[in-house]
Amino acid sequence: MRALTSLVWIVGLLLLTVVAAHGYGAQGHRLITQKVFQALASSDSAAYNSYLSLKGYCPEIQDIRTRDASFRQLRPSEMVIAETPAVDDYRDIEFVNVKGGIGGGGRDDPHKNEFGVVNDVANSGRGSMSFTAFNHFIDIRKGPGAFDDYDGYSYSKGSGSKNQYQKAGQVASFWGEKLAANTSGFKVDKAVNWWFNDEYVHVSGRQWYKGCSPAMDCYSFFQDSGRYVSKQAELAARFPLANATGASGHGVPYSVFMPVDNMARYWYGRFTDARDPLALAPVMHAIQDASLPHHAGGCLGNWHSQYENDLEKKLSGWLARAEFTDGVKLLVAEWSRPDPSPPGNLRPSDWARTPSIDWGIDQLVTWIALNAYEEYRTTYGGFTDGYRLNEASAERLARLATAMSVTALKKAAGNARLAAGGDQSVVIVALMSQWSGTNPIPIAVLTGNTFTITLPSNRTTGYQWRLATSPDKEILGSAGSTYNAPSNGIPGQGGTETWTFLAVGKGSATIVLEYVQPWDTSAQPARTQLFVVTCGAPLPIGHTSVGYPGGDELFELAGRSVPQR
Repeated sequence: MRALTSLVWIVGLLLLTVVAAHGYGAQGHRLITQKVFQALASSDSAAYNSYLSLKGYCPEIQDIRTRDASFRQLRPSEMVIAETPAVDDYRDIEFVNVKGGIGGGGRDDPHKNEFGVVNDVANSGRGSMSFTAFNHFIDIRKGPGAFDDYDGYSYSKGSGSKNQYQKAGQVASFWGEKLAANTSGFKVDKAVNWWFNDEYVHVSGRQWYKGCSPAMDCYSFFQDSGRYVSKQAELAARFPLANATGASGHGVPYSVFMPVDNMARYWYGRFTDARDPLALAPVMHAIQDASLPHHAGGCLGNWHSQYENDLEKKLSGWLARAEFTDGVKLLVAEWSRPDPSPPGNLRPSDWARTPSIDWGIDQLVTWIALNAYEEYRTTYGGFTDGYRLNEASAERLARLATAMSVTALKKAAGNARLAAGGDQSVVIVALMSQWSGTNPIPIAVLTGNTFTITLPSNRTTGYQWRLATSPDKEILGSAGSTYNAPSNGIPGQGGTETWTFLAVGKGSATIVLEYVQPWDTSAQPARTQLFVVTCGAPLPIGHTSVGYPGGDELFELAGRSVPQR
């Protein structure tokens, strides 16, 4: 019994040492996010300037923690830089330590001290460590997830319990701690989860729930898998209740936490809706945490803390190098290309695929994690032979994380301007025939407004439209395309394809769209259509049919003039 008490004590100390390592430390997140805004300002001034004018308000992010008065005086970009490290301290998950009941199963209200019971204890963290850290993983090592394309951290239902090599005693500080840890023989992940074996995650749908784990409600996208009829049903499956004495299949060791790409997906959506710059801080944090091998490998141990400590020591030196900055800009330029068919999910082998700004934010985070796991697997060999920092690998992942953070900001800037314009700022260009030609169609649009181009398309033939070259990024931005299938469902009948663009500057730019079968790189496009866009000129008022030389009425131009903001 005395040995068991000592073990409890040592595991409690291990929690502060191991789990408190959330990913990049506060300084690391701050430095990277600062570098991100610097890179954005120098490569895409229109996108950067859009952040300086953001004045949206998102109550979820504003109310999640207290900030001092000086924080309110910061510019929007400075707010994101300051807020990104603070995401580690969001107290948005509650664990309940089940005390009541002989033989397990007895529970009481964790939010009340009641007479005559052994009161269960509710906590959102231990000491300086917030339980939100458990949502900052994406278990690529496990493979396809049970709840998402890739699940988050899980000890028994994920990779946490597999291939553990670092002993708990190796992270202990004092001889007594080392003795107790070595006597137990526990590895790091086992030690942490042994400590939590009588606790469960308090989620909606459970008795006495008072909104105390909002992250779990927000980060659940149960509808994606189609396996669960409601969010509560999915949460009940993810987070089984614990028994007072601990039992197989119960409590935190058998829970499946939310993957970090879900966190990015939720907050990116909130930014798009509310245009509050603070909502982008969790997105930056998610991208950066996904770039850490251990977060993609789904483990707390295997020298996780030591890797992150070494990273903090090296990071400022890497960020100061011109080669690092140039590498980030090259990646951002490459990833800013359009992708007319962004993936719905990614396979492990897609780590070598070139991402695009048109991908969903969750897939951009997953792509980073795929690369991080590739380093975990190949560069470090799963840490079977212990640990030594591979500086080239760590710097590469930091560069990818920085470039992806810039790409996410560019994507968000475009979506924010799309949302700001709404229906009143949209110019619609719809080709009404299968005509193809090299004579350009003129479009006039106010800077800051959006417009769409809709063309006939039939995906059943394998053909789709693509941008032949990217238009001048100082004048036009592309928000990608969508395919609209025919409503009557007749087999083989074609639909339409709609491209969305944003006028980010003033001047003229050319859009060249080609109708191709993407895999047939040697064939000439079946059709080509050019558009010359003048940004900054007044828009036509009302609906106007425009005739094209040759007598055919080829497209309709609709819109109305909107004052520039």
